[in-house]
Amino acid sequence: MPLVPLAGLIIAACVARLRDPERRERLSVLAGSSWHAIGPAAVFAVFGVHGFTLATIGVCGAALCAQFACDAAASWVRNCYGLGLPTVKLAEALRFTFLADLTLAPIGVAAAFAAPGSAGALIFLAGPILLLAMLQRDREHQIDRAVVLSEAFRQSADRARRDVLTGLRNRLAWEEAIAHHADKPAPVGIVLADVDGLKATNDALGHDAGDRLLVAIAAAISDVTPNEGGAIAARLGGDEFGIMLPGALASRTASVADALGRILKGTHGSPGDPPVGASIGFGLARSGAMLGDATQEADRNVYYDKTRKDVRRR
Repeated sequence: MPLVPLAGLIIAACVARLRDPERRERLSVLAGSSWHAIGPAAVFAVFGVHGFTLATIGVCGAALCAQFACDAAASWVRNCYGLGLPTVKLAEALRFTFLADLTLAPIGVAAAFAAPGSAGALIFLAGPILLLAMLQRDREHQIDRAVVLSEAFRQSADRARRDVLTGLRNRLAWEEAIAHHADKPAPVGIVLADVDGLKATNDALGHDAGDRLLVAIAAAISDVTPNEGGAIAARLGGDEFGIMLPGALASRTASVADALGRILKGTHGSPGDPPVGASIGFGLARSGAMLGDATQEADRNVYYDKTRKDVRRR
């Protein structure tokens, strides 16, 4: 064990391949599907069971529990860890499978008692084995469907929280992040950026030029946002952007704001477009409860930066 179940799975995969040439079953996946046999085999080996008597019924119960444990562990690694299936969805599929196994287990034990040590005992199991095959196929369909639905939901949720033009997070994602950190004791840094001259660009050169200006600013913001620790960069409105730096990243708030200013000074738009620029401000909240104050501080600093550069905020 689990060589015998693995051999059966390989044969079944070959038959399925003949029916559907596009079907591909990796050996590693098949091996994972046979790990449920390890548990019962280990229990029988530990207790030295080589035949069936009334005294071994308790051992059979322990072996069935070991099968459930190995099957659950292998299924979680393959489907939840490997494919991202929610654990609750896997639990629903396994609950049905385990109930079927529990119902059919007495038939297998009875067959072993009726024809001990004989291959003829398999005749008693022909019907249940076919039923198990049908249940396994149904289980695979349920898990495949759950994986597809889960991925579709994840992609849909991500699109709902993305700004279409810049690819950054949008206002919804920003507000959700604020709500997430609002009741946490960890510090949070806020960097705000307000694009300089967007309205003038739209009026003079058209909205396409304004869009290019926004995309250039978003690219600079994305470049300075840490790719770790839950930091997010978002477009908050028409010409407003924000960076949130939670936890340990909050200590880098000032340096991120400075880095953004340096990048924007060296960024140029398309030929004929006005220079790329933004007014920048930052604030630091010592805890999530002070996020509102940090945001207001960052907003005031954006205003001061615009005033210093004599740029109207619009």
